[in-house]
Amino acid sequence: MKKITNYLSIAFCIVLLWGCQRETDINQIAASNLRSIVKFTLNPYQNAGNVTLAFSGIIDESTKIITLKLPSGIKLDSIRPEMIISPWASVSPNSLDYVDLRPDTVEFTVTAQSGKKAVYALVKDLSYKFSNSTMYALNFTDIIDPATGSPFRLSFATGLTKSITLPMGTDKTNLNVNLELSPDSYNSSVTVYEVNTTTYRPFSNPVNFNISDQVTLKTNQVKFRVSSEDGKKFTDYYITLL
Repeated sequence: MKKITNYLSIAFCIVLLWGCQRETDINQIAASNLRSIVKFTLNPYQNAGNVTLAFSGIIDESTKIITLKLPSGIKLDSIRPEMIISPWASVSPNSLDYVDLRPDTVEFTVTAQSGKKAVYALVKDLSYKFSNSTMYALNFTDIIDPATGSPFRLSFATGLTKSITLPMGTDKTNLNVNLELSPDSYNSSVTVYEVNTTTYRPFSNPVNFNISDQVTLKTNQVKFRVSSEDGKKFTDYYITLL
């Protein structure tokens, strides 16, 4: 019985020593040297009213240069970029901090767990052009829909040709409209056809819907042409007042 007790004591000591050694090994694991920016993005919901689409930087890890292509109209003085970085690392300025991107080059410093650093330079390319020509809706801003209490609105979600009956007595020659374009159609140019099939004018208010076109035999119909900023696409929308 005494022998068994001695064996158990020895086994317990071995387990205890092994556990202590294992704990010491864990505490001696070297700190990580990982220090990279994996992803750099400007998101609309973090830059509301300024950024309309998500713009992602192209990261050259060999030179530590991030190239970010943006439209020229973005305000750069107060931008919140979102960054994904290496595990256990930190970045300065922090992800989602407000940053002034107006200087030609903006630097971001990534610090590894070990204290080693990597400096990334952000370079901007302000030549981005929006490529779509989509209009979500058209609003008659001065005419209230009694059913909703809001201005009359035509949605193009189900087609490009729409008709609407406005209140009796509405002056169809002098209507103000507001156009809702999709985020990827920002900076599109819009022209209006009011008279014949070959004459367009740049969109401006008011719009004359009280027309009779002898070529198409359409009455009270206006065509809005939305052309993408990059000039590669256009879409025609037809609105008829009944």
